[in-house]
Amino acid sequence: MGADDPHNHFRAAENQMPRLMSEALSLRCGVSTGEPLVLAVSGGGDSMGMLYGVTRIEGTDPKKIVVAHINHGLRGVESQFDQDCVMHACLALGIRFVAQHAQVAGAQDSRGMSVEMIGRKLRHAALARICREVGVHRVCLAHTADDQVEHFLLRLFRGSGSAGLRGMRWASRSPADPQVRLLRPLLGVTRSQLRAFLTSIGGNFRDDSSNNDRSIPRNRIRHEVLPMLRQVAGPSLDHMIRRSMDLIGAEGTFAESMATLWGLNPDHSSLDSQHTAIQRIAIRDQLISIGVEPDFRIIEALRRPGKRSVAVAGGQWVSKTELGSLSFSRAARVIDPSTAAIENQLIKVTPTGQTGSVELPGRARIEWRRWGQIPSQMPNPDTEALFDASRLDGGITFRHWRPGDRFRPLGMLGTAKLQDCFVNRKIPRQKRHELWIGEDSNAQIFWIEGFPPSENHRVRSDTQAALGIRCIRETT
Repeated sequence: MGADDPHNHFRAAENQMPRLMSEALSLRCGVSTGEPLVLAVSGGGDSMGMLYGVTRIEGTDPKKIVVAHINHGLRGVESQFDQDCVMHACLALGIRFVAQHAQVAGAQDSRGMSVEMIGRKLRHAALARICREVGVHRVCLAHTADDQVEHFLLRLFRGSGSAGLRGMRWASRSPADPQVRLLRPLLGVTRSQLRAFLTSIGGNFRDDSSNNDRSIPRNRIRHEVLPMLRQVAGPSLDHMIRRSMDLIGAEGTFAESMATLWGLNPDHSSLDSQHTAIQRIAIRDQLISIGVEPDFRIIEALRRPGKRSVAVAGGQWVSKTELGSLSFSRAARVIDPSTAAIENQLIKVTPTGQTGSVELPGRARIEWRRWGQIPSQMPNPDTEALFDASRLDGGITFRHWRPGDRFRPLGMLGTAKLQDCFVNRKIPRQKRHELWIGEDSNAQIFWIEGFPPSENHRVRSDTQAALGIRCIRETT
């Protein structure tokens, strides 16, 4: 058989993958051959490739391997098929199998975290529990080189700094338990290499149908953004992105070390005298340590010379000393009589007909229009929000923000406090009570002036009629 015979490629893949994983575990993750490991295996191609690869590393003892499967229960019978696939593979390999359920559906989060973020949080908690039960504190995750590239673009679009853009590390501590170390032996391996390996050994795996759901940002990057960028930049795009991540990571690590040195002795010199990069990292780390989300707006406000306090979510204020140390305190809410009057303004309407409008106090007007189906040309989301009309047939109440109001942002699983939404969107405090809010007949907030529609009321593929709503304000 010639060098180009496909059987030769299969044998090369079969032999190469265990070697690559062995080298990554020893050189990158600090794990010697034969040490006990927990493998987090979902049943997909990446994690099943990791499972088969680890078991083929020379010197590996199957009795020291535990496979952990976390069933999120999001895809009904498909989730059970995933679990069965992993369990049967473990039976054939003679490896201990442990499964736990992490019910993402129904889990609530006050900050309005997405389904993916809640799933990640519950998954790490379940993995940490399994580690404690089996007495092994090293977990192998199946993140690949492709995941690194997608991770970079996700963080880039969110405006992340070096800590986010450097990507996932080969080894890190679990966010659920600092005693558990997370290992990523596949960061130097691509999905295509894993698929070739699985083909070469006849390994089974499951295709997760949710990976094709393009409403999930990571999937849109995978299926739409990256193919377009590769057309522009050529096949070397992924390599160039990973190289940039290495450069950003090294420079970010240096800046973090300098910020750590300052933090060890903050009385030695003021934070204002440090380099901008050191200021940002020192403020970010202090915010995290006092339990405040390190939003860029807050960091930049506290970084300004002479700035001594900044309002954050939850009615709290973060204060900065003259040298740069941070602390927070809860501020009492001052009731302004004019604000109370605004809070009591109510306008109730039932949108009928193809178009309509209603005048509001404060020189504002709400306009709506109805479609008998999803419009072929969607309205500009910056000026008009689109809703499933059937969810609003019972009538609408337009009012202003009240303390305690909650809203389910688009794409999120749980609800969030409106105050936190305002802080995240950097809406000035004095303007928050001026914004108009739409409430359905069940007293659920479905719209906030200037915001996308709520997840509960958005247009879906089975929507029969759509309702567009916009607020027009007269200028003086």
